[in-house]
Amino acid sequence: MGFINLKDNDQDYKFGNRYSFNNWIAAKAGDNLSVLIRLQAPLFDEIDGTSPLLNPMMATTADTVISGGTFINSGFGLNYINKYGDLKGLRFAREISTPVYQDLNGIQLKQNCNFMFGLQYAMH
Repeated sequence: MGFINLKDNDQDYKFGNRYSFNNWIAAKAGDNLSVLIRLQAPLFDEIDGTSPLLNPMMATTADTVISGGTFINSGFGLNYINKYGDLKGLRFAREISTPVYQDLNGIQLKQNCNFMFGLQYAMH
């Protein structure tokens, strides 16, 4: 998956392009339960250009050179789908992922852990 920014915004800069490789595998662990593992590798390019409203000397977060980076995250999750009753087709999902590799451009906060909770409904 990718997002490619083609032109600058009205502040004369554009966010860096984003690319992501996402692969997961799931296995049934019961009638209504499945277990999954995931490997994700997002890449964020640097911000291109600068806004005249931001001064990198006043705040390091305004310095576009230190934006972007590469990550590799590993995740584990559970999915539960309700197959009976009024809530038939409702799926509850949860996942925890942690970085196994991080290469950040300059001074940035590193990721520690991500949690995802989801709720989906499939109409049949």
